[in-house]
Amino acid sequence: DCAKAGIPAGRKNEGGLTFHDIRSTVKTNMANAGVDPTFRDALLGHSRKGMDTYYIQIDPKNLIPHMAIYERWLNLEIRQTLDRGVKSSV
Repeated sequence: DCAKAGIPAGRKNEGGLTFHDIRSTVKTNMANAGVDPTFRDALLGHSRKGMDTYYIQIDPKNLIPHMAIYERWLNLEIRQTLDRGVKSSV
C-alpha cells in the first residue's frame, strides 16, 4: 500500500506513482538488460503490432529464458546498489 509507505500514488496526487509508471520502468529496465523487444512486449502483456500480429506466435514456455535474463540483470543492479550504499556509509 503506497499510502502506508508514504509514497504519493495516483494521478490526482502531485508526482503520484501510477501503474503506467511501473510498467514503463520495467520495460526500460528489460531493454537495458537486453531482453528481446518481442518478448518484452509479451511479458508485459502488450499487443503485437503490424505483421507481427499474424506471423509471431509466442509459446509461453519461451518467455522463461527472457524473464531469467531480466532477473539476472535486476539482481546484479540490486547487488551493485547495495554495495555502493555499504561503501558510502563506511
